[in-house]
Amino acid sequence: MYCKFPDLPFGVFIASKGFVFSRGDKMLVSTDAIDRELQARLLKETSDLYARKQKLEADIRSLDAVNNSIQDTEALRDIEVHKVNILCRQN
Repeated sequence: MYCKFPDLPFGVFIASKGFVFSRGDKMLVSTDAIDRELQARLLKETSDLYARKQKLEADIRSLDAVNNSIQDTEALRDIEVHKVNILCRQN
């Protein structure tokens, strides 16, 4: 099973046996260093995405609170207008 990683230089494939073959050259390299580098990059990207997700969720909650506040204000205003209309009709 071979996987191609788009971030690596063109033609580099990671072999499941622990060797890297580049463009037909049999350049034997331990995948431990590559694995650590990829894991570190994935961990950083995951952490960044999680932080971004948390910020977006906080922004959504904030906007929901503002929206609810505006709706509550408008509803109270409508209730007051309705009360005034009822009082005007009674007089």
